[in-house]
Amino acid sequence: MTKILIAEDDMILAKMITRKIKDTLKFEVTHVTTLSQAMAVLEQGTEEYFIAILDLYLPDAPDGEIIDMVSQHLPVVVFTAQMDDDVRSFVESKPVIDYVIKHGERSIKLLVELVQRLSKNQDIKAMVVDDSAIARTMLANILKSFQFQVLTAGDGDEALALLAEHPDIRIVITDYIMPQMNGLELLEIIRGSLDLDRKELAIIGVSGQVGDTFSAKFIKNGGNDFLIKPFLKEELICRINQNIEFLEHIEAITTMAERDHLSGLYNRRYFFEVGERFYANAKRDHLTLVIAMLDIDHFKSVNDVYGHYAGDQVIKAVAKTLKDSFRSSDLVARIGGEEFCVLATNMAPDHIKITMERLRQAVEDTVVTVGESDIRVTISIGVNSDLEESLAAMLNRADELLYKAKTSGRNRVEEG
Repeated sequence: MTKILIAEDDMILAKMITRKIKDTLKFEVTHVTTLSQAMAVLEQGTEEYFIAILDLYLPDAPDGEIIDMVSQHLPVVVFTAQMDDDVRSFVESKPVIDYVIKHGERSIKLLVELVQRLSKNQDIKAMVVDDSAIARTMLANILKSFQFQVLTAGDGDEALALLAEHPDIRIVITDYIMPQMNGLELLEIIRGSLDLDRKELAIIGVSGQVGDTFSAKFIKNGGNDFLIKPFLKEELICRINQNIEFLEHIEAITTMAERDHLSGLYNRRYFFEVGERFYANAKRDHLTLVIAMLDIDHFKSVNDVYGHYAGDQVIKAVAKTLKDSFRSSDLVARIGGEEFCVLATNMAPDHIKITMERLRQAVEDTVVTVGESDIRVTISIGVNSDLEESLAAMLNRADELLYKAKTSGRNRVEEG
């Protein structure tokens, strides 16, 4: 269980923060009120701790000494009521991720959002591109402090090689003035020949040696943002967070449009949209195309006997078995209440029946426990691998084979 250390001598405020973190993030919280208590906790081991949230002034650490002590063991976020220019300079001189100013309940919300952002960043890859080793290291360290997985490149060619090796990079920060390939040229290759658009990869340009129009040119050519050096660490992080959150919002919207909300599989609309492309590719390249129509046997009785909540759990269980049974390149969708469809390309003919039988058996062996009830279901499958005159014709034939499986006793595979 992930833990957070909170050092705060205001008991009411500490309880509010603890409750919000537990409710929102499901993290465990260790609360202390003094530096000595914090050090006692750290001496027991820090492996389970993610970060520390520290009040700047504690009874036995009146001058912010707790930052120096705790930051040797854990990443630190400062939560303080005082933040004038002197305090801000003091905090920025320390190894601190960020700070939040205490100001009512909204400040607690901002603090929890910051912790949530840091937690999410652990799964996000970012790349810094700069021919200056000093600038590259400085930017990389800032990103690492915000818990990103960081890669670095000294020029455009190295950056392109890293993108090929790590296609899951979500954000690139690139300098403009670089030998051989400048930042704008790198941007144009990424958006052009690599075909990575703004919804997939955020690219932020930075430079202190460009004209007034360069930032507009960079953004017009596909950049997401641009900063002029020198910039504040806070500004950089705000821009990065905004761009990452934009990508996450787009991903969430795309998922809602493409996925069935209950099963997590692709929905009917997406299946037919992408299925036509699968069919066209198979027709053009003379590939094997397999369509399987599946139906949960006697599903209505599950709802009638155990209730609709149980029916939903059965749908989810069958969907998971389906997803686990096919390749990521195959198209698996829920197209109706208890109806599913699979579209697979280039499956070896002698593996088709074997694969479908394994799926049928896997569903039969699955036990869905709801309350005190153990529920088992079976599926019937109709499989068509004849590349007919249209996708609709292939689906119709698979549906006919599914009907045959149903009328022949259910829990079986009918192949055409």
